[in-house]
Amino acid sequence: IGLIPDNIYYYFKNKIALMQSFLFGSSFNSLPKEPEVLNPIGLYKANIFGELIYADNKLCEIVGYSKEEIINTSKLLSRVHPDDSQTVIKSWENAVKTRASFYIKYRFIKEDGSIITILSQSSPMKDSNNQIIGWLGTLEKL
Repeated sequence: IGLIPDNIYYYFKNKIALMQSFLFGSSFNSLPKEPEVLNPIGLYKANIFGELIYADNKLCEIVGYSKEEIINTSKLLSRVHPDDSQTVIKSWENAVKTRASFYIKYRFIKEDGSIITILSQSSPMKDSNNQIIGWLGTLEKL
C-alpha cells in the first residue's frame, strides 16, 4: 500500500468536508479549493418527503438544470427516463417508508434530449431523537 495521490486525497477531503457541512451546518467557505475535475459527484439535500431542497453546482452541471429550475420542483423526477421512473419512485417511497438508505442507477433525460446514466444514493439525516429530518444524497454521472 502506497501513499494516496494528492488528487485522490483532495477529492475525498472535499467530499468529507461537504458531508460534514450538511450534517453539522459548518460553513462552505472553509472547504478546500481544488480543480472541479476532482469533484465528479453532485450533492443534494431533500426534505422528509424526498423533495429536493438543496443541490450543489456539480449536481446542476450533471443534470443540465439550474438550482432555480430543480429545487422545490418535480423537474428532476419528470426527466427520469420513462422506463426507469417507476423504479425510482418506488425506491424513494420505500426509503421514506422504511427510513433506510437507498442506492439506485437510472437513466436521465437532459434538457438537450441527451440521455445519461446516473448513480444516486441517499441516506436519512436524523435528529437527536432519531427522527428523520431530511435526506442527504449524492448523484454521479456514469
